[in-house]
Amino acid sequence: MYLSAPGEQVSLDDLGAVSRARMVQRWHAAGVPLTVAAEFADTPQVGVLPAAVTAVPECGVVVLEGDFGTGKSLATERQHQQDIAAARAGVQAPIPVHLTAQYIQEHVIDAATRAARRVGDPSLRDVALVLNALDEPGPIRSKTSFLMA
Repeated sequence: MYLSAPGEQVSLDDLGAVSRARMVQRWHAAGVPLTVAAEFADTPQVGVLPAAVTAVPECGVVVLEGDFGTGKSLATERQHQQDIAAARAGVQAPIPVHLTAQYIQEHVIDAATRAARRVGDPSLRDVALVLNALDEPGPIRSKTSFLMA
């Protein structure tokens, strides 16, 4: 799902709208009626990470593991929405970035930096990166599989 032309600036409202649309799309694809999927997306408590998981250091990496359909993507989407809310509240809050691994065709850091520049200046602020779908096939997996074969 694309916000606008590559390199074009986007607002935090744009990021929020796209995040909501991804959530509605996922629930609807799982068989939830569209109106109910929209209600779920608009209820911030649905899919929020447990407090034990969100109590992570300010800087670092958190990896969510689980079987298909356990809510990993939903939880990361909710985290992204919290990152957007933090960026709205504070000028120095990290720039929220959401990437889907299967669509990244370059180094992850380069993709995250490019995405962050559409919202703010990553040389002046940290980036809160959500990287989703590492377990799904795509260019990154194809390159890895080819190199390991």
